Amino acid sequence: MFKSICLSGIAGSVLLLAAACDDQNLAANTSNDNAAQAENNAAAPDKAEKRARRGDKSAEANVEIPDVDIPFEKFTLDNGLTVVVHEDHKAPVVAVSVWYHVGSGDEPDGKTGFAHLFEHIMFNGSENYNQDYFGPFEDVGATGMNGTTWFDRTNYFQTVPTTAVDMALWMESDRMINLLPALDQAKLDEQRDVVKNEKRQGDNQPYGLVEYEQLEALFPAGHPLSSLHDRFDAGPDRRLAGRRAGMVQEILWRDQHRGRRGWRHHRR
Repeated sequence: MFKSICLSGIAGSVLLLAAACDDQNLAANTSNDNAAQAENNAAAPDKAEKRARRGDKSAEANVEIPDVDIPFEKFTLDNGLTVVVHEDHKAPVVAVSVWYHVGSGDEPDGKTGFAHLFEHIMFNGSENYNQDYFGPFEDVGATGMNGTTWFDRTNYFQTVPTTAVDMALWMESDRMINLLPALDQAKLDEQRDVVKNEKRQGDNQPYGLVEYEQLEALFPAGHPLSSLHDRFDAGPDRRLAGRRAGMVQEILWRDQHRGRRGWRHHRR
């Protein structure tokens, strides 16, 4: 309160001093103001001309950008998979990307964390190549290999030389069809710990816990994605800790044959 009164007092003093100026000073100030106004009026045409020139340059720089047109071919295989092909022969490489229309949004209540876990397991070998998935790709000089998952999709991608396209498609198809026979408890334990560690890394970074609040606000109880709350809290760590290889295999196999939306759509 004291500071407010002091500031008001100082402002009042300034106003009073300005009102106490003699007529001579007031006339001088008025004369100076009139001269400044005249200079501004004289300079107005020049300023307007400069603005016009700048406008012309801006108009010249505003070049219309044509619509981007990326030609592609799209078709469906006999097994139901959709294929999209774009050809660009600038470099002797091929980008291979496989998308599964399933993610954490497909997890049932009380069984969260599986989408991320399954994404990792897909890199641990399949029935006809029961080794680390990256090996053959490193041998041929592949780049950009990885996989990601989100609410409604899981995708895998790699860029390989044109001579290795058949190998890349074969590797993708084998883990798509023959993942379960190669899954054992040791692989599950390894990838479960990796997934839990990735979650801890995300939680411990600045603002790492903000997403919990966002999801709870975006997907309230009753929303189809409301179970995602558990995906980001301590629940997945506890639930994944109790998973056994047989349980994971049973979930994948059961969902494949039920025909429900999820991983089973892409394991034909």
